[in-house]
Amino acid sequence: MNFNCKGSEQMISPNLAHPLSSKELNIMLQDVESNKTKLIEHSLRYVVWVASKYEKYEDIEDLIQIGCIGLIIALHNMEGIGFEQYYYHVKEYVRCEIERYIENKERQKTK
Repeated sequence: MNFNCKGSEQMISPNLAHPLSSKELNIMLQDVESNKTKLIEHSLRYVVWVASKYEKYEDIEDLIQIGCIGLIIALHNMEGIGFEQYYYHVKEYVRCEIERYIENKERQKTK
């Protein structure tokens, strides 16, 4: 998978950790609790990539922050998830958190 974002990632930080190889990810997923910090660091590029898809709705920095909340929730609910499903699982949580945030902001604007 290629998670490079043309503008957003460079604007946020050019020093994001590279995604883990499937072998490294598989090893880390065997003990998610102990490896949570490392998994978060190596998944930030993916969060930026997902958030960039919603850039036209809200500020990218806000979306990335919300996406990180989704990433943390995804890691909390990782039991039984193998490395094959890792990015799909994370994407669903990140996407749901971002969409919920956008919907709430829209509701606030209409009040």
